[in-house]
Amino acid sequence: MFNYRVAVSYRDITDGLSKTIAASELIHGDGENSTYTHGDLVRGAARPGGFPHSFPTTAQIDAWGATASSRTGVTGTGSPRGDTGANWVRGELSQTIFNTLLTPNSPSPSCIICSSCSASDGYGMIAARSRHPGGVHVMMGDGSTRFVSDTIDGQTWQFLGSVSDGEIVQDY
Repeated sequence: MFNYRVAVSYRDITDGLSKTIAASELIHGDGENSTYTHGDLVRGAARPGGFPHSFPTTAQIDAWGATASSRTGVTGTGSPRGDTGANWVRGELSQTIFNTLLTPNSPSPSCIICSSCSASDGYGMIAARSRHPGGVHVMMGDGSTRFVSDTIDGQTWQFLGSVSDGEIVQDY
């Protein structure tokens, strides 16, 4: 529902406010840029060729996740960034904005494609993450809250993150 530099109004949410995620938990990074922890952001994780701008397959997401996982120990340019959530007043990817490419608490690290830029300068996969087991709390567009399990189907999770894909999710 919230995008960096893209306005979305309620009328644009044709899938329904109660069927669209507006916000979720996001783990604050550890502030350390040399060692990866689950709340950090991995920079320089190249997006696989043919990766679509919307609704990638599980295999495509897993391939990008594998690239990101291989970079968790990289130092210098492309190193993990531990400042996730530190600048929460800036509506940017990894600060307050997440997306629904990675399922909640995904074992794959959150990542962006560029290696020496800020988080808002590139495409990325930023997972909703929590410090409690089993899932994350989300706020829907109508203000209601739900607990979403880590085991939610990836495509269902993507549909919940889209405002107008025509897929109205009933139960999950």
